[in-house]
Amino acid sequence: MNLSIPNPRLGSSIIISAICALIMSSNSAIAAITVESLEGLKSAPSILVLSKASASDLAMRTSLEAQLPGANASISLQQVAAVSLRNGGTVQKYTRRFHDIPIINDWAVVRLSPQQRIETISYHVSRPTSKLNVASRLWSLNEQAVLTKLVEYSTIQPTIQPQAHTLKRGWFKRDNTLLPAYTVSASQMLNGQPALFSLVISADNADLLAKYPLSHDLTAYTYNIYADGAPELPHQTPHGDVSPHATGAPSATPPSMFVAQSEFNITELSNTSNDPWLPDNATETVGNNADVFFNFTRDTDGVFDFFGDGYGPQYRIRGDAFDQDFRAPVTDNKLIFDYSPTDYQSDYNQPFDSISNPSAQQVEAINAQQVQAFYLANLMHDVFYDAGFTELAGNAQSSNYGRGGIEGDPLIVHINSFTFITTTEDGTSPVIHLGRSRGGSTAFDTSIFAHEWTHYMYRRLVNPNILIADNQSSAINEGWADVVGVLMSMKPNHLDNSNSLGFTSSYSLGGYFTQERRSETFPDPYFYGIRRLPYGSANPFTFGHIAHKAPLPANIEYSDYNGRATQNSQIHTAGEIWANAVLACFRDVLLQRPNIDFATKRNLLASYVVGAMANTPPNPTFLEARNALLSSIKQTSTSDFDACQIRFSNKGMGAEAIAPPRNSKTFAEVVESFSSASLHLSIVSSTLKDNIVSLDQDGILDQNETGQLVLNLQNTGFETISQASLSLVLPSSDYQVSSATPVQLTNLAPGQQAQIKLPLRLLHNRHFDLSNFAIAVNLSGSNPNWERDYNLVTQHRTHYDLATQTSTDAIGNEFDLTMRDWSLSRQSPQTYVDSKWQEVYGANNSVFELQEPVLGQEGYVSRAWESPWMQAIGSEVSLNFEHAFELTSGEALIEISENGIDWTPFDVTSNPYEDTSSSFPNLEPQHLTSLTIPNGTQFKIRFRIEALAPLRWQLDNISISGVAKQPFQEVLPEDGKDISGFCLPIKVANGAVVICL
Repeated sequence: MNLSIPNPRLGSSIIISAICALIMSSNSAIAAITVESLEGLKSAPSILVLSKASASDLAMRTSLEAQLPGANASISLQQVAAVSLRNGGTVQKYTRRFHDIPIINDWAVVRLSPQQRIETISYHVSRPTSKLNVASRLWSLNEQAVLTKLVEYSTIQPTIQPQAHTLKRGWFKRDNTLLPAYTVSASQMLNGQPALFSLVISADNADLLAKYPLSHDLTAYTYNIYADGAPELPHQTPHGDVSPHATGAPSATPPSMFVAQSEFNITELSNTSNDPWLPDNATETVGNNADVFFNFTRDTDGVFDFFGDGYGPQYRIRGDAFDQDFRAPVTDNKLIFDYSPTDYQSDYNQPFDSISNPSAQQVEAINAQQVQAFYLANLMHDVFYDAGFTELAGNAQSSNYGRGGIEGDPLIVHINSFTFITTTEDGTSPVIHLGRSRGGSTAFDTSIFAHEWTHYMYRRLVNPNILIADNQSSAINEGWADVVGVLMSMKPNHLDNSNSLGFTSSYSLGGYFTQERRSETFPDPYFYGIRRLPYGSANPFTFGHIAHKAPLPANIEYSDYNGRATQNSQIHTAGEIWANAVLACFRDVLLQRPNIDFATKRNLLASYVVGAMANTPPNPTFLEARNALLSSIKQTSTSDFDACQIRFSNKGMGAEAIAPPRNSKTFAEVVESFSSASLHLSIVSSTLKDNIVSLDQDGILDQNETGQLVLNLQNTGFETISQASLSLVLPSSDYQVSSATPVQLTNLAPGQQAQIKLPLRLLHNRHFDLSNFAIAVNLSGSNPNWERDYNLVTQHRTHYDLATQTSTDAIGNEFDLTMRDWSLSRQSPQTYVDSKWQEVYGANNSVFELQEPVLGQEGYVSRAWESPWMQAIGSEVSLNFEHAFELTSGEALIEISENGIDWTPFDVTSNPYEDTSSSFPNLEPQHLTSLTIPNGTQFKIRFRIEALAPLRWQLDNISISGVAKQPFQEVLPEDGKDISGFCLPIKVANGAVVICL
């Protein structure tokens, strides 16, 4: 309902209508909500009564201006900020206005997908539900009357700047009402210092309705920390700076000198906000950005309470009689606690088999760790806040100061027994756990703290509200964490010129954390840290090294931290490849700017990190992450983009590279490329069908049959392909086509996929031939220099038949077809190793083999080779085969199931198999009989292995009796049916035509 109401204060009629509600439907319909008539209510109170809106009442839309009521509407939204997120999506912030006057601290935040569809809404708004007095009492005090009233307050004075004297009208929310008010900036003397506030003054009687601080640097607190001459430059360790490595090679001589802690007066270190780390009159290490405390893991009764009070984001400090958690205290605005790194072995280490409390000396050391962690947490916050990781982007803060996002989620840091982080969605606190190793507390290892902190930023920017489930995304997460660990280890003197150690040597992570590993065989943890090799220009790893079992570069000594060195697809190990490529890119970015100051350099790289993560789609592939970073860089500098395009190409992520499938465990499908071409169209997968003219309709293209070559293509280059032209290469003696007109594709962005279908007729009759199909490609882009002509080639078997066979043996290159009805699965899904059965040459002949040579704590193999459904006939089902096995631990099993869910041993008398077969590597015959399958029952069998690597299981001559149909296929010659003269009607755009062969 729209009402025209005379208003003497506004001088014209106004249209009153409520804010529109977005109906979450397929057509995004908008429904208007109206309010009661306001006529004849001049005696009513001068307030507008509100009730809290539900999400469905909130007016959010993909195009605000187009879908909200017009300019005469009395309630509207005004966009005040927008932040780019994730591959083209945005976060948009709005304030609400009533009669074109803002409602103070009334806001809504909506995240839109790249297709401009609403993904999430957070808000702090209300909607009108009752009546408004439009009499002259509305804003009954003018601006001068309010300013005059202000000076009557003994401690509040107007600001001295003339422009700040102008009051601004606004609606102030109190409970469920809107009050007409003014806002004005005013100064106040507080504890002998001037402070600036924003005051909200009633427009009715000049009462003070609210006061918001605008000055956030009233109290500077003194921190006793490991920092290098300036608070924004943390020491890497108590040994000072150990990266980049002084010699670039491992050293048997450990650093013997420690640096001293230094005292710094710090309020905050941001260049874009004045938000203090600690509030005025703080008493302990809890502020707006972080809450740091020592977490006891046993209460006074000896109860182990990891999951009771400290290992989830919902938990906070208890500090009661039953749980003695504590924060570092603030005394006279100082956090000064001495730490002796030479006595680190005396640091308190919480025992798991007894109850003990830290001594006074140990409490001093714990407090020093808390202060260092509090300092690093806030430094990381400010560095990346300036780079764009703000409230709207999802950072962690107790209060968001009305700037959007979801507040109430400060970073929690536990000083306790282990080192890791639990990442969370916006609105729930992430939790970093900083434990103690035999080398020292991780609170003093800046690279480790930065690494763990980055995991929470990655979760918020890349995968908000989404579980990071895929290996590839997790590896990229680990890689980004290493990048930021190196970034926070950089110092000005590292980057002076191209001869500086930052460019010629290498950085490691966690060298202080891993000091206990120092030995004759591992002499220098500061060189290697927690990775196989340090990060520097000499690091030889490329994209292909993410693949499980891919050989590593020869003649290099690798560190094997946690047994991961040979597990290429383990997330930390594969993450090295991402970090190595990004840091190579960043080195060139810095080399192009030798004359800018260090703070600008660090901010530039940090902004590239934030921009890349914001542009990255959830659960990305390596190349999606590459494209997101390059897109972020290109928006700032084309020269940086060009340099990084070359560096990614040098590291194997070039124009023709293909990332593994998103859910790959082994990354064995990776294709690396060192091409720096701007444009490239790659074949991701292809199939050859006999779907146009086929006599036997067996899915295999035979001589004289016509089908389609289906190509799944992807732009794996660095730039958008404006035009792509593709056609089968002619002439060819193997196939013919009915039309030589190329297929056209347009406007393919980097990473975008497309599918084309190329019809062809097979001419040759070569049995089981691996036929080549060449596709001519022409590409063009916005730059004429990018144009390319090249051929793609794909191969497919042609001209053969398949038939069921009674038993199976490994038959060379027919293996995949022989077992094509069998499937691979796993019993335990969270395994890094994704082993596959393959045909190999065993002791005497070809055999089926599952082999896994890797070692280490995460080399666990869970793999099942599952048959298709079979039907039992007769009284028993028997399984005959030959095998040999060698298992370090675990077992190999043969199982049977009638529903595909519940599995039981096929023959309990003979399996599972453990240790090593008696005749290994020679095969031994096995005969298993199952008496549990009634006649006519459908069932499956599977060969399953659950074991730690290294392991090997070889199978041969498998046969099954007592079934209606065998589960094996056999490749046979095409039966040679003559289909010449065969005619078939084919549908086309204008009707149908008849094709005769």
